[in-house]
Amino acid sequence: MKCSELPRSIIRTFLFLCCAFLLTQTYFLFAEYLQYRTQMEVRIKHEIVLFPAVTFCSITSNEQNNLKNSSSDSNCSQLKSEEFILDCSFNREPCALQTLRRLHFYNDCCFSFNNKYVEPQHAVHPGAEFGLRLILKTSGSSGGVRIIVHEQELAPMILQYGRNAPAGHNTAMSFKHKVIHRLSEGNGQCSKKVERIIGFRYGFHYSQELCVSDCLKQSIMKSCRCIQPHHPSYSRSICARNNSEQYACMEREVASFYANGNRDCHCAPLCDEVVYDTSLSIIALPSLVSTCVSSNSSISTTNTCSDHDSSNIAIINVYSGQAHFEDHSEKAVYPLNRFLYDVARNGILLVLVAMMIPARKKMKGAIALEERIALNSA
Repeated sequence: MKCSELPRSIIRTFLFLCCAFLLTQTYFLFAEYLQYRTQMEVRIKHEIVLFPAVTFCSITSNEQNNLKNSSSDSNCSQLKSEEFILDCSFNREPCALQTLRRLHFYNDCCFSFNNKYVEPQHAVHPGAEFGLRLILKTSGSSGGVRIIVHEQELAPMILQYGRNAPAGHNTAMSFKHKVIHRLSEGNGQCSKKVERIIGFRYGFHYSQELCVSDCLKQSIMKSCRCIQPHHPSYSRSICARNNSEQYACMEREVASFYANGNRDCHCAPLCDEVVYDTSLSIIALPSLVSTCVSSNSSISTTNTCSDHDSSNIAIINVYSGQAHFEDHSEKAVYPLNRFLYDVARNGILLVLVAMMIPARKKMKGAIALEERIALNSA
């Protein structure tokens, strides 16, 4: 019996539409994957983590007002640790001598607790009682102390990202520990943590902030033939205030650098990074502050108590603000394995549908042949 042409036409149209649909869907799969969209997966973990390195610097009132340009010519090489650090305790115990190190940059004004050169300390419990407590004596012309928390192996970008702890006040800095894992290939762009010297006398691991700072230093060196005061160098002169030409050139370069959004720098973030979100609370001290240093303290070998004018005293407490930390992992919204699976599925379906079209044509020819044979037999 002769088949109607209408059902054949419908079936043929349906098969062509299926092919067009699969091809269109495959195009959208490629478009979706090539967008490289990502999302952050956050997990809360309850584990003991490393206490951050804490770097603190004595700053003058002029530096406090002009930290962006960092143009002060002050030098703290004569600053003695036992005169600057009156007391130090961590986790309710006196600080060990080896946990405090002087940093020979930023004009020798800085000291660091728990940095890369010492055995790392851990944040066992949250709260100020189990954190770092410092009693610092500043000079008469000082504007206080500048402080930053950072990873042990990273350079302390204290002038750019530090926080001010004014003299005559008790400053409490609590931090939240975050671990960030970024995608390095395909969906993300980040840099591995490699150790190299960038703009400092000592080698620090790469960080995006240090890369930007080094980029600014190179720009100033190229245009002004000098470097900023907080970038010590044995072969380059410092852009000093008494050299009006160099100083004006440095200020122009710094202003242009930040106005242009660091466009000439190619500084990717770290693939694996620890971030500390800090919050500050500051209260005024009474007019007199008493300090008692025990005999087993690394700051002093005697058990003495003394009173100090609070206008030259800065008390700093640095502690973990929570008993857990956040683990942020960057994930691809449309990962490669899903993309390959979807493309393979569409490819198989497309091949099957494409094979059905010539099969329908062969069946049509066979039916026509049978009809002719039947007519000839009749």
